[in-house]
Formats: sequence, structure tokens, C-alpha cells
Amino acid sequence: MAVYGASIFLAMQPCDPSSAFFGFMGVTSAIVFANMGAAYGTAKSGVGILSMGVMRPDMVMRSIIPVVMAGVLGIYGLIIDGCPPLKKCRRSTTAAVPGGVVS
Repeated sequence: MAVYGASIFLAMQPCDPSSAFFGFMGVTSAIVFANMGAAYGTAKSGVGILSMGVMRPDMVMRSIIPVVMAGVLGIYGLIIDGCPPLKKCRRSTTAAVPGGVVS
């Protein structure tokens, strides 16, 4: 990570305010779609468990695995999509410093 002096930070201009809005809307849509997909997978797996209970009652416990996996996908969808890496949202108006270090 580069070390910046106070003069570099004062020379930087902040980002456009709409970039924060679109960033948060992207995170929101990712979380919503991850949870909708997990809910759909859980519902379809539940229908499969019900039909398995009618057709082959001895294999009901084995058919629980897709429900667990759908829940895991919902949780990891929240973790992966909802927590993007933090990036600096400032553009430098000064010339690039060789090596990226300002002393």
C-alpha cells in the first residue's frame, strides 16, 4: 500500500456523489438476487423432499442436502456480494509519484 502525504490528500478531489448511490444499488441488487435464488432453491428442494417422502421414504434424509446447499449459497451470496473490497474513491489531480511513496 502506498503511503501518501497530507499534501497529496488535499490535492485530490472527491468522487461524484452518484457513484456512491450506484455502488450501493449494485450491492443491494446482489444481496436481493442472492437471497431470491436461495429461497427459490429451498422451495424447489422442499418440493423434491415431499415427493421423495411419497415415493421413497427411506431416502428422505439424503434429499435434505439440496436445502442445506441452497442456504449456503444464500449465505455466501451475502458475504461475497455484500462485502466488496474497499477501494479508494478519490482521483489524484497531481502527477504520479515514482514508486507510489511520498515522504
